[in-house]
Amino acid sequence: MLSSFLENNGENKRSRDQDQRKYINLKMSSLDDLLHEAECLERGSKGDSVSSIGIAQMASFFNKFSANDKTTLDGRLLLAQQGIDAAKTEIMLKDMQAELKPAELSTSICAETRTKQKYIPLRAIEQFERLKQQQINTEREFFLSQLDSCLNNEQISQKPLDSEYKLFPTDKTQNGALSEYAQVFANLQTELGSSSFESVDVIIKQSIEALNRIADPSDKSYQVRLDFFKALQSILCSENLDNSNLSNSIDSPEILREMVRGSLRFLTEQFRNIHFPNGDETSMNEIDAYVLSHFPNVQPPWPHIWISIRAGLISLAQQFITKFNKETKEFAKFFKAFVFDESSEPNIDFNLNININSHPSDEFESFKALCYMYTIGQEIQQPPTLVVKNAEDFIFSTLAPLRYSNSNIGSLEDYGTLNEIQTLVVEEATKIFNQGNFKFVCSMLLALILKFDTCADQLLNNKLFPIEVVHILMIFKKCGLWNSPSLPFIINEFVQFLPNSMAPQIVDYLAFAENQKNLIDFLLSLDIRHYSINLESDGKGPKATAAQLISQEIESDVYSIKSLHLLVLCLDYSTAYNVFISMSSNISSFSLPDSSKAILICSILLARLKGINNTEQATLIALQNAGLKISLHSLSRADDLTQSERIDLLENVQRFLSESIINEFSDNFTKDSINFDTVKIDTVKRVSHCLSLLVHFDSGRSDLAVSESRRKGHIIPFDESEINESVEWMNKNMLPSSTIVGATAIRFISFYLDNIQRNKEKITALFDFCRRIQTLSDDTNSKIMTLYDRFVELAK
Repeated sequence: MLSSFLENNGENKRSRDQDQRKYINLKMSSLDDLLHEAECLERGSKGDSVSSIGIAQMASFFNKFSANDKTTLDGRLLLAQQGIDAAKTEIMLKDMQAELKPAELSTSICAETRTKQKYIPLRAIEQFERLKQQQINTEREFFLSQLDSCLNNEQISQKPLDSEYKLFPTDKTQNGALSEYAQVFANLQTELGSSSFESVDVIIKQSIEALNRIADPSDKSYQVRLDFFKALQSILCSENLDNSNLSNSIDSPEILREMVRGSLRFLTEQFRNIHFPNGDETSMNEIDAYVLSHFPNVQPPWPHIWISIRAGLISLAQQFITKFNKETKEFAKFFKAFVFDESSEPNIDFNLNININSHPSDEFESFKALCYMYTIGQEIQQPPTLVVKNAEDFIFSTLAPLRYSNSNIGSLEDYGTLNEIQTLVVEEATKIFNQGNFKFVCSMLLALILKFDTCADQLLNNKLFPIEVVHILMIFKKCGLWNSPSLPFIINEFVQFLPNSMAPQIVDYLAFAENQKNLIDFLLSLDIRHYSINLESDGKGPKATAAQLISQEIESDVYSIKSLHLLVLCLDYSTAYNVFISMSSNISSFSLPDSSKAILICSILLARLKGINNTEQATLIALQNAGLKISLHSLSRADDLTQSERIDLLENVQRFLSESIINEFSDNFTKDSINFDTVKIDTVKRVSHCLSLLVHFDSGRSDLAVSESRRKGHIIPFDESEINESVEWMNKNMLPSSTIVGATAIRFISFYLDNIQRNKEKITALFDFCRRIQTLSDDTNSKIMTLYDRFVELAK
């Protein structure tokens, strides 16, 4: 009766349910691929054997309750009980039926009404069923999203590291060895000029060369570190792979498959180099000796064929197949077509027709199964543990079927066999390889299964071999497999181990990281008297990147000391000249320390422009006059500087004056004809001398200041006969400020007040001179009046 009711009244509902079910099945297809119908969900004992209930069987079980088939009351009740408490369901149904019976007995109602009342419980069951289906859909969607987050989390490595994170050890006793090692890497990586960091191939090749130059082959970690770079070389540097930008194509099965082939190449080469040093010249006897040593109880030919395959010695495998043609009759034709000749590939239908023992009971059968699985590309759910002894063997045997173009490799947006392998290795390898250098091995295994983001995270967490880690992460960055905002900080940490004498190499590394702040901070830390950076390039490579970043920084604030520093440091003298001339017209807007540095930059610019043959003399004159203007501005206010800043200013002015070009012109030119400001040069020298006296006093060298005060060209008078000349000089030269002169005079007055009887005439001359200077600051005048009151008191 229930079936009839549903058939007559629920046709539309079934149609909607079928459409919804198709959609759910479609959404779950990727999940089914991931788990495979053959994967065991539940194991149950049957005597001494173990049987498995797979996805297909589970699906068949649940289909018993599908609306696609005719349903029964018992089936509906059972399905409803999956969504709510069974006891409550039973009680509720009984209560509803109990209420229905009295109504049918005591009233006379039409048949249609009785029918509706009779099916009230059934409608409740349908409601429960709909709620349960919605819950299942919600749970499945959540599970899929969680699985996607686990297997395809591209954001894992996008999180910046903690600000306190340090990849390199903080123990300073290790710095010496690390610095030496870092220098070898940096020199090799940047020795190619514009080709430095040009490609993934170059970075890997130069890293391997650095390892070979400085590493000790007897060091147990040497081979592990070398293998990591060789693995990346094999995975990422295939001729059939464009590794310039894998970020947009990593979800392509073809690209993943090509990288899988690279992983297999590395694993075969690694195995061959360890066990068969003769390489391609290895003989059948050597294979036989290896098998006898490692698997003495296993009869040929299957262990011999597998070991030959594992070592990439395909011709030897073919020889063993030929030698044991009776045992390998069926296998031989497959191997020749799919492996030896590579003339064709097995297809899915072909695999279904080949019966392979996926659960061999002994080593002989295990080797046979591996040989078949490798040859015909059948995916392995669980490699035979009897003969697969280590992680490399496991990865090789599980990745091998994915080399074929029709394999279920999946992609980063799908759930294929590769995702299963990745999940298993991530979960298990991190538990097994969790101590010492084995952590580094674990990271390499993650790279071999193409789990690059997790590999990068492991490398950063383990902090082993930091110099190698920096370059591995640079490789990932170069090909677009890892783009963490943490990379610039890691590279910045690395360059701290390089001396400033390697400034060009440091610039290349910082430019590779494309972090403008780190690059500019480093360049501004360099003393432009001793360093220069040549950024000439062919428009590509780190130097071109550095030039672009520096240009952007200069454009953001052209008329600044920072821009001048960068321009001169990077040899852009023409632009530096124009900027300096413009700045000299508005020097009052700059701080005194900046003005002091501008004088230094001017002296360096003068020296370098003089060294360029085609520099016009008018250019040099204009630059020197601008430098004189800034020098006089800074010197006249030097009392506002700290003692160390005054000393720096003196040194900068002296360096600038030493670059004077007054005596470098030919006799054909006169000073007036070339607009040379000789008066200002003399003024700068006199004010500079005044500042040197002030520095002597404040350094506790009063006697030296007094002895040098009588030097020719001094400003401050020490007797009545010199006052008029000094005042006239001050009025004529119109210093921007007389503060430095007043401050120096105050130092002399204070010094002479200690012996007022002996120095009375000098003190009187100094007070008279200060009184006649019109441009002293209020603060200076106040200090002079205080000293004068003291002088009057002492003179009584």
